[in-house]
Amino acid sequence: TTAGNFFCVDCGAGKYNTNLGASKASNCTDCGAGKYSPSLGASSQSSCTDCAAGKFSSSVGATKESSCDDCAAGTFSNVTGATNSSTCSVCSEGTFSNMKGATGIDSCSQIVTAASKGNSMFVIIAILGSAVTLVLLSYFQTSRLSKKALKSALASIVPV
Repeated sequence: TTAGNFFCVDCGAGKYNTNLGASKASNCTDCGAGKYSPSLGASSQSSCTDCAAGKFSSSVGATKESSCDDCAAGTFSNVTGATNSSTCSVCSEGTFSNMKGATGIDSCSQIVTAASKGNSMFVIIAILGSAVTLVLLSYFQTSRLSKKALKSALASIVPV
């Protein structure tokens, strides 16, 4: 301040102040872990936004959504405002998720394996929501599998 000119200063981003007549920056309170706020001059804790489901943050006074870290691939979380990765649950046996920041167990896809008869082809079918992704792994012992044989093997596994 200069002589005769007095003004109030906003609390910085990632902070808020619920008190009238605060006299110093230390009266501004940091948003807690699992939250962030890009707003200046916030007057309530409600200005601090929870990290979204599938994310967490141990940072106090975070100013950006990017401060929230994704749950790792192979895990998911439906918790908002999570403060650490312990809220990220692992996909169960027989399932997987290659997505970071997954928000529900439905993000963990079941793995179905099937060996077609008469050849050495293995098919892994991963069902992701309503989409079906086919990953074909072929191992040929004596001869190459023809397109017709491949279509026939798939048709017996995946209804058209």
